[in-house]
This record gives sequence, C-alpha cells and structure tokens, in this order.
Amino acid sequence: MAIVDVECGECGVALQVDEAEMGSTMTCPKCKLPFFVEPAGAYGLVEDPPKRRGRSPRAASDSAAVDPPETAEQRRIREQMERWAGSEDA
Repeated sequence: MAIVDVECGECGVALQVDEAEMGSTMTCPKCKLPFFVEPAGAYGLVEDPPKRRGRSPRAASDSAAVDPPETAEQRRIREQMERWAGSEDA
C-alpha cells in the first residue's frame, strides 16, 4: 500500500502511515495520546490546529501566557518603584 503523511492532532508531530490506516484512530508515538488518522493539512486549514492545553509540562510552555490586567494596587506599587529607581539615577 501507499505511505501517507499525517500529523498528530495533539502535538503536531509529522508521521508516515500506511494508507490503510486512514480513518482509524492510533496512538502518537511522541505524545502517547490517541488521534484520528487523516491526511496532513486535512480540511484546508491555514493555521496549525489548536493544541490541547495542560496535558504535559511541554504543552503548557508552548502556549502563549496572557498577563491579567494590572490592578490599582499593582500600578501604585510599580509607579512608586519607578520613582525610586529614577531618584537613584540622579
């Protein structure tokens, strides 16, 4: 049978599988999570598909961290520290 390029839907690793495996579920050899076997780039996606979050320490480091908005107390402390740092430079 023919060999087909696929990607793990969980971690994005590129794999080559036998065409007979298309439409089945297999376990990724890298992340050890099950994924549905379909051709790489299926559905005409332009961007990478979203990855599961919180499944492994590596997955957590891959996702972009978003800082919460600064509170009034945090802003007051930051401004005070900036004033102190400015007075040391003088």
